[in-house]
Amino acid sequence: IDDIQKLHITTLKLGMSPRRVAYDASSGLICVGCIDGGIASNRSNIRSHSEISMGNCVRFFDDTTFNDVDRFDLDDFETIQALESVHLRINFELNETSKNDQAATEPFLLIGTAYCYPEEDEPTLGRIIVLKCSRGNDALSRKATQVASVQVKGGVFS
Repeated sequence: IDDIQKLHITTLKLGMSPRRVAYDASSGLICVGCIDGGIASNRSNIRSHSEISMGNCVRFFDDTTFNDVDRFDLDDFETIQALESVHLRINFELNETSKNDQAATEPFLLIGTAYCYPEEDEPTLGRIIVLKCSRGNDALSRKATQVASVQVKGGVFS
């Protein structure tokens, strides 16, 4: 019980619902996949019900100060299903100087998504997004850059 009493818990108000969390140690960023389930009324058409507007994104926070560093927005109707910090092997062309070198690995953030359209029971489209999180000298110079994206049939759940 004494060890548990020494824990310090900090609440971080996101303003949206967290769905997935990953930690990128190389950049010192906590990556949080969020879903914003706001209600947007459609004023151009008179309807008896409101349409749901989902502003889904991945937010990046500093691992020591929890300051908001960057944000990566997803497409309309796209929801985050998987989030993972990984090291991927980068293959370089072999030449005389690099024949004995091992292929280098670099840290990346992989995001698996699904497009959840209201008329579909199961998602028929999804994306795999590869982000590179850079570590700068200060919080303003750190950012997440999209390196690659591929659209797939169905949702990417893991």
